[in-house]
Amino acid sequence: MRRALFTLAALASICLSGCATVPGSGGGAILTAAYIAEIQATVRSACGYLPTANTIAQLFASSSRFANAIAIANAICSAMTPPAPPLGIMSRSTAPRRVAAPLVNGVRIRGQFVR
Repeated sequence: MRRALFTLAALASICLSGCATVPGSGGGAILTAAYIAEIQATVRSACGYLPTANTIAQLFASSSRFANAIAIANAICSAMTPPAPPLGIMSRSTAPRRVAAPLVNGVRIRGQFVR
């Protein structure tokens, strides 16, 4: 289990290191762990959803219109709808089906709803 978590953390850091631009190169904002945390906090406070760091990195890289936290938060919040509360006992035929994660600019939005 520890090995899998370590591998996942190493892979995430390698993936995210390729998303940063060089300061002063005119490439725009720099995607860092602190900036990802800021975007996650913005989305969480706006619509109660916590996107994964990988989702944010993919959105950031997908278009220049996602260069700031507010733009990313607006895109994610407009794509997400809160889960419906359970309505008592349901049979298999009436139980809600698993729905695919929504897409924003070709990127699957992954994360979880939080309080």
